[in-house]
Amino acid sequence: GSTSLMILDNLYAIDFATMEQTNEQTGFRRRIRPGGALGPQPHGGMGQAALALPVGNGARRRVQPRTGGGSKRRLLEEITFKSHEGHIDFATHTNWRLLRPEEYDAEADCPITCCPYGTDTDDPVVKLSCDCIFNRSTVERALLNKPQCPLCHFKFPLPGSMPTGTMTLFTDDEPCEGHVATPTYILHYRFDSGTQGPQHPFPGEPYHGTERMCYVPDDDKGKRTVSLLKEAFHRGITFKVGTSVTTGRTNVVTWALHHKTSRGGGPQSYGWPDPGYHDRLAAECAAHGLLLDDAGEIMTHGP
Repeated sequence: GSTSLMILDNLYAIDFATMEQTNEQTGFRRRIRPGGALGPQPHGGMGQAALALPVGNGARRRVQPRTGGGSKRRLLEEITFKSHEGHIDFATHTNWRLLRPEEYDAEADCPITCCPYGTDTDDPVVKLSCDCIFNRSTVERALLNKPQCPLCHFKFPLPGSMPTGTMTLFTDDEPCEGHVATPTYILHYRFDSGTQGPQHPFPGEPYHGTERMCYVPDDDKGKRTVSLLKEAFHRGITFKVGTSVTTGRTNVVTWALHHKTSRGGGPQSYGWPDPGYHDRLAAECAAHGLLLDDAGEIMTHGP
C-alpha cells in the first residue's frame, strides 16, 4: 500500500511495500530509514518533524510522530544568503579603478562593444584588477551575466544568482555507508518560493522554492568539502533558478553544485560510498573560482 504525507512542507509518496519515499515535487526517491530524524525543527530544534495528513477540503492535520531511536543532531551553524536582485557593488568585488581621460586612449575600441571608449563622464572607463579596461556600463552587464573578465577570463568572487535562502549545518553520529564509526555532517537547505529577479531566467515570473537534506562524512576529506559548500553558499552559487533535471519542471530552485542526498546506496542513489565525489565537487567549485589551499582555507587571490 501507499499514502502521501507532508514532511517539512514537502509532499512525499510513501510506498510501504518497498519502504521508499518519493518527493512529489522533485521526483527524487530514497529508502526510509527506520527511527531516523526527518529534519530540523523550526529555530534549530532537533528530532522528527511533525507530519501533516490530508483531511477534508485540502486542510492538513498536524501529527507529531514518535520520538527516540535516532542519532541526536547537533546544530553547528546557520548561514543566510540574501539575493542581490541585480544590485552588486562591482567596484568592491573587482577592485576596479576609474581612469582619468589622460590614462587611456579615447579613440581605442572597448573590447566588448568594439566602439571607442570616448570621454563620456556618465559612462566612465574602468580598469579591473586584472588590468583589462572597459566602459563601466558594458563590463557591469558582462559581469552580471558571468563573474569573470570578458577579456582575460579572470574569475571574480561576485555573488551568484541564487535566490534568498538558508543553509543549516548539523552533525550526528550515524555514519554514511562505507564510513564506519565516522560522524556525519547534515546540510539542510531551505528556499521559499518567490519572484524572479533580473539575474534569473524570467524576471518578474514566480519560481518555486525547495527544501533539501544532504550528507557528508565528517572525516578529513569531508571537512574540506563542507568548507567549500559553506563558502559556495555564502557566494550564492549552490543553487539556481531553472529547470529541474529530474522532473523537467521549469522556474524551480534547483542544484548548481552536486550534493549527496542519501547516506547510502552509492552514486546511483546520490549517496555514499563515492570516493570520487570530493574531487568532483572541488572541481565544480574551482570552475567558479572557489578553491582551498593545502591547509583547507579558502584561497583569496588576484592578479
